[in-house]
Amino acid sequence: MPGRVVVFLGVVTVPNEVLQVIGGGLADSEAAWQAAENGISVRLFEMRPKYTTPAHRTDLLAELVCSNSLRAAGLENAVGLLKEEMRRLGSLVMAAADETRVEAGGALAVDRNAFARLITEKVQTYPLIAVVRERVTELPAGPTIVASGPLTAEPLAAAIQKALGQAHLFFTMPWPRSSRPIRLTGMWYLPLPVTKKGTLLI
Repeated sequence: MPGRVVVFLGVVTVPNEVLQVIGGGLADSEAAWQAAENGISVRLFEMRPKYTTPAHRTDLLAELVCSNSLRAAGLENAVGLLKEEMRRLGSLVMAAADETRVEAGGALAVDRNAFARLITEKVQTYPLIAVVRERVTELPAGPTIVASGPLTAEPLAAAIQKALGQAHLFFTMPWPRSSRPIRLTGMWYLPLPVTKKGTLLI
């Protein structure tokens, strides 16, 4: 069906169209990579370096703006187990994390600059991925993944609010179907909203 994006365990299908990915963070880079690995052409939009945020310091994709720790590495907890599942699904983020790992006890921590440089190089040189260094101000037509996160620029945030009919935006995470925000561990989450045109907002 036109305008629909289906994501399941790392497999992305887009019916005969270019998948547009808005944002250059971890989720965006991974989404673009997984789609390309499945033979789908991708246009990934990242506004930096022309526009930036108070937290970013480079124009690299997947820049870690907070801690360089990706949390626990062991398989005896959910966080470490999720990482192993991502590895087995061919995750670009996990491959880069493993290659740029630094000592951090039981956590998986990375050299943040080497990590972001490696992901940027992999994404920018992938034949099926075109990185467009422009700020997106409206949600485009066609299959689109928006994963711009909490540092989304105001024009795009306004477009998302309009598309959702919401006055406020929240951090997101996968969760059972619900149209209401959920409060967990002191933060609000909005479960993976999808517009009527099939735009997945994560």
